Amino acid sequence: MTLEQRRALIDPAQEKLSIVQQCKVLHIQRSGFYYTPRPLGEEDLRNMRFMDELHMEDPCRGTRRLSDELLQKGVMIGRDKVRRSMQLMRIKAVYCVPRTTAADATKYKFPYLLRELKIERRHQVWAVDITYVPVRGAFRRTAE
Repeated sequence: MTLEQRRALIDPAQEKLSIVQQCKVLHIQRSGFYYTPRPLGEEDLRNMRFMDELHMEDPCRGTRRLSDELLQKGVMIGRDKVRRSMQLMRIKAVYCVPRTTAADATKYKFPYLLRELKIERRHQVWAVDITYVPVRGAFRRTAE
């Protein structure tokens, strides 16, 4: 059953089971039974519409840049409010991320030679760790 269906089963007028006990039986938080959602205000809707316009103009803006831009435009809104509004609107900033583990289909994939090998002594198997270090917008590979 959905939460709304379980919430509808609670009867406050029932004498045998209190609301607390009914909530326990139906696995509902008591605060969730009493909570009534509040609609967004006009100011919030106006700010979200403005945020949507800015996001469509440049989708690379995150919460910091978006809140700074809104403050420059005269909209008094904090970064946390911008983050909550973005989550509510289901918009995210678009960032470039390094694709360090993307396999190239044209390259040969080497077989894993240690799969059936039983390691019984020291220095029988050696390993190399390849680490990607960010260097001014690029990534440099180092072997250790």
